Amino acid sequence: MGLEPNILVLLGTILILGMGEELWMRFVPKYLE
Repeated sequence: MGLEPNILVLLGTILILGMGEELWMRFVPKYLE
């Protein structure tokens, strides 16, 4: 049971990072300038 919360956090992080890639590709160039 103790592993379930960790798995949920891991899956949530992966989803956030996956969706975040599109946002990063838009915002990162602004910071690189």
